[in-house]
Amino acid sequence: MTTTMAKLSRAVALAWGRPLALSALSAISAISAFSAMCFAPAARAVDLDSIQRGIAGLDVAKTSYNNWHIVPTLDVRETYSDNVTLQPSNRAHGQFMTDISPGVVVSHKGRRLKLNGQYQAHLYAHTGADYGTRRSSSQLNAAAKAELVDDMVFVDGSASMRLQSISPFGPQVSSNEYANTNSANVRTWQVSPYIVNRFGRIARSELRYLHDSVDAGNSGLGSTTGDTLSARLASGRHWDDLGWSLAASEQKIHDRVRNDSTIRMASLNLSYQLRPTLAVTAAGFYDDYDYEAVGGANGGGGGSGGLRWTPSARTSVEASAGHRYYGPSRSFRALHRSRRTSWDISYDDSVITTRASFLRAGSVFPGTVIPLPGVPGGVPGGSTAADLGGLFTPDAPPVIAPPPVIAPGYLNNVNFFSNRYSLQKQLRASMSLRAARTTAVVTLFKLRREALSVRGVDSALLGNPVDTINDNVNQVGLSTTASYRLSPRSSLNLAADITDNESITTGFKARSRAARVTLRHQLGRNTAASAELRRVSGVSGLTAGARYTENALSVSLNMQL
Repeated sequence: MTTTMAKLSRAVALAWGRPLALSALSAISAISAFSAMCFAPAARAVDLDSIQRGIAGLDVAKTSYNNWHIVPTLDVRETYSDNVTLQPSNRAHGQFMTDISPGVVVSHKGRRLKLNGQYQAHLYAHTGADYGTRRSSSQLNAAAKAELVDDMVFVDGSASMRLQSISPFGPQVSSNEYANTNSANVRTWQVSPYIVNRFGRIARSELRYLHDSVDAGNSGLGSTTGDTLSARLASGRHWDDLGWSLAASEQKIHDRVRNDSTIRMASLNLSYQLRPTLAVTAAGFYDDYDYEAVGGANGGGGGSGGLRWTPSARTSVEASAGHRYYGPSRSFRALHRSRRTSWDISYDDSVITTRASFLRAGSVFPGTVIPLPGVPGGVPGGSTAADLGGLFTPDAPPVIAPPPVIAPGYLNNVNFFSNRYSLQKQLRASMSLRAARTTAVVTLFKLRREALSVRGVDSALLGNPVDTINDNVNQVGLSTTASYRLSPRSSLNLAADITDNESITTGFKARSRAARVTLRHQLGRNTAASAELRRVSGVSGLTAGARYTENALSVSLNMQL
């Protein structure tokens, strides 16, 4: 406690000559600047001068502006699509689409503030008749981390906007953002101040508050905000072979349409190092949800036991088995890295919601905590569901595994709109390759979602005829990307994904495919041109099962201003 008071005293002394709150506002203002652009209509012009004025006073601890990088961008794309609205062949219409996309990229890395952000507005125009295409859309990824008091008080923030498929049983978002079918713009933002304290070598603690918001712009999913308070106490280096941690959290979710809900959970984790490369682990859990369950309990205690094997700094294997309130619970992760490849195989089960998945996908900064149901205190940004079992692993010397590299199509394929709590069982394997001229990522996945809460909360989203389609869903897929450098200025990029979605309750099945080939050439230091050939196909309706196919050719010019 003496150390803590000394740090606070120094912080107050610094604040007397330089307002301490300014560093906090650095992170919040940076996110707000992007959010203002993001959440306004896409047609609004990007006011770069106001952004620069807003951030000019940030990071006062280091006043050099050489660490700020603000790059305006402009992309112009012309596309011919033989099915612009992704309809069945008898209703397909071909059309030229023009996409003018102004944007800005901002990055900063200072002693007290780190920020990365990218915003782009897409303005669409078409020739001929209006077949109901989207007129505009926006994309945003921004995150900031501020250190207010040295090694003690921090603030994380992030904001995102992206198009997301509403249902897995319809046309999927795949480089055809102008298609106004089965998609909605999802906006998320979150701000999280927290305090870290170290009790010498004995233990360390973290107290964190998180406020977040998810707005899907869809009356069925609506807009929600969340407030989470979490605390964690973990062992320090003093304990040598023994590690332990305690964590607890309470999250309140405020829904403008449905009833508010509360999630409370706590966990105790233990580990003991039997050998330098082998440790045993044990955990106890308590979960308390207030959703209206389909059947059985919606909370209770549980526990697990497992092993962690780390034969080298490049290889780790961790497995556990136990029981949670919803039944048997298991997790597994094996990671191996070599000079040019990375291999990752994982399995886990957890309680999830759509809003938690969107917040997780929108968190682009390691250290940003997302309140994922089933995990006390949330999940660090950049993690995946496979990391949940080791989130509160004590300090007994584990290998810190990096987040797995996932092919971009993966998140688009597995997330869909639902207001229900579900038990998700996920098996995933990924491989990444980096060679002299070639980089590639391949991801295989199998997901099963079993609804835990009643289907009535999805009636406005799906409608009565198909309100059971999301009860139990199986998803199996493959997503891959590859890039080959033809020359110092030219590259060839390939991307493909295929996903099989099945509603176990209704028996309805849908397969979606997408393949893209892109040739890119650097014309100058700040200008590049590309040409893309794309083919996508899938099911166009929730019940009819009519299929659609789109073939498209695009040429674009990309500029940094």
